[in-house]
Amino acid sequence: MNHLKTYQLLKIIFKINFFNFMKRPELATYLVKKNKKTLDNSDLEFYWSKKLSPSRAQEYLFTRGHARRMLSDIYKLDPLNIPLYSPPGKIPKLEKGYGFLSMSHCKDASFIGWSKYPIGVDIEQKSRKFSADKIVKYYSDKEIKFLSKNFKNQFEEKVLDYWIIKEAAFKISGGILIRDLRNLIIDENNKNVYIKQLNLNKKFCLSYISSWKIGIVYDSRIEKIKTLTCY
Repeated sequence: MNHLKTYQLLKIIFKINFFNFMKRPELATYLVKKNKKTLDNSDLEFYWSKKLSPSRAQEYLFTRGHARRMLSDIYKLDPLNIPLYSPPGKIPKLEKGYGFLSMSHCKDASFIGWSKYPIGVDIEQKSRKFSADKIVKYYSDKEIKFLSKNFKNQFEEKVLDYWIIKEAAFKISGGILIRDLRNLIIDENNKNVYIKQLNLNKKFCLSYISSWKIGIVYDSRIEKIKTLTCY
């Protein structure tokens, strides 16, 4: 099956699941492998992309184009009519009443999360080279003790898992990752992540899909996640 037919099939599956079973969900996600297919972007997004390097511009337009496509299926609007304001390097904003959006990318894929409540997502390759000993120094004493005690043989992997969750959480809090890492606490037992200083308390989940690790931090009012991931 060629790439076009695969894309069309996924789009059909996406729509059938969305409207027949989920209607408008409280949370939805979309994973897409990077390709050179051109999607719809606003004039403003094209303008901003011209200020980026060629590779960064392609990545920027790719994620925004797929975000518009995903939201167009949720709201039954033309992708270019989605009220998305997303300058490079800034948290994407939707007009009031259109929910919240978060985007992440790695070398070969992009991951997009949407919810009626604030949401943060992050994606990394499972094989990413990661200096666990350097990063874990910025974690809380409670987290370091927990990881050292319970995951001796998986220490580096779990440090990366926590990094992904923290990355996703900071997309909600708006903090500075390295500076505030120690203040952001992951409660593995209750699947909560919180920052006392900002009165932030959210749920998280970590998924493994193909060659990627994906973290989602979402509102605790969503009691049961019913996500739809297409790629």
